Amino acid sequence: MSAYLFVATALSVLFIYRAAVWIVLLVLTMSCAYIENLITFPGVVCIAAMAGLIAAKKYNGTNLIAKRILNVVLGALGLIMALHLLPGFNNLALIKNTQISANGTLFSQYVNLDKGIAGVFMIAAFCRSMPFLRDKRWKDMNAWLIVVVTFFLTFSIAILMGVTHWQPQWTSYTVTFLFINLFFTCIAEEAFFRGGIQQGIIQLYPKLPWLAIGISALLFGLSHLGGGVKYAVLATIAGLGYACLYQRSRSILSVILMHFAFNGLHFVFFVYPAIA
Repeated sequence: MSAYLFVATALSVLFIYRAAVWIVLLVLTMSCAYIENLITFPGVVCIAAMAGLIAAKKYNGTNLIAKRILNVVLGALGLIMALHLLPGFNNLALIKNTQISANGTLFSQYVNLDKGIAGVFMIAAFCRSMPFLRDKRWKDMNAWLIVVVTFFLTFSIAILMGVTHWQPQWTSYTVTFLFINLFFTCIAEEAFFRGGIQQGIIQLYPKLPWLAIGISALLFGLSHLGGGVKYAVLATIAGLGYACLYQRSRSILSVILMHFAFNGLHFVFFVYPAIA
């Protein structure tokens, strides 16, 4: 139940302008997760601390220097939470050490409530809610070109590096993977790397957009080193595409959907997560 409430929370923070809506949903999510023993008291304290920091950042009386300090603290705390380094969270394992593709490496997936909540807080702190179909940026052909080129280059290089190859598949787990990947992975990662890091560097150095693009992409790649050096290189290439799209659109939603589409294509049409 807490997972479904969290999804409603994530959707509200992305599309609804009133903070009261997603805050109420987040409290309901935490309450349900506490009852289900997915969050314990230390986790509640961590979430309350992040909420307090965001409230301080949003307060009109907070000066610019204090807001920048709060941005750094929020970003660091969000990263630590997303990396599962804070106590108080019992993330539910959906599958463990399972072979998705016939000749692929073993794969595990968790309902990472800590990472998902960190993503919601990062969006609340660094991004803004936005309309969906009414946004004219969806019609930007240059933005779509960034998406197509990124997908083509990343998958082509992955095949040349021997990381994966074309192997369409649809398993009984596919829908579940896509659902969890969108709400508990893509939102959190893009909120941090694009909404937090890239947007923060843009604000500090508005005349150096490529600095923000490069740093956010590199850090995104390094965060995938757990999958190996080749995986990290590919993540950096994909991260460059995500960062370029964000620079072009300044829409966190478009980058989340691009990231999700890439992961979905990888899961459904290629060996996942990599060739064994």
